[in-house]
Amino acid sequence: MASTITDRVTNVVSGIAVTTGYGIISLTNVAGTNTVTADTAPAIDGYVTNMYFSGRPANANTGPVDVNFGEGGLVNLLKPNGDELAAGEFDPNLEYLIKFNGTEM
Repeated sequence: MASTITDRVTNVVSGIAVTTGYGIISLTNVAGTNTVTADTAPAIDGYVTNMYFSGRPANANTGPVDVNFGEGGLVNLLKPNGDELAAGEFDPNLEYLIKFNGTEM
């Protein structure tokens, strides 16, 4: 029995695309402070559960944050524990990996 990796390599070589989920979508042209907008690469027109985004804010937030990535729509950006962000917790000096959980980021 071949391994999963061997199966995937064989499929790629055979011309069958290998898909295991979503890649990390880059955020560009990030703007805003507490309502943050960004373009995405690749472009998106909606969010799908378990999408990941990578980027850094343009400005430090001064309170809770809502985001609109690509054409996905405005949703809350929360801490991993589900709490809203406090002032300064979305820091432009840091790069963030952000996951959409089906309802919010």
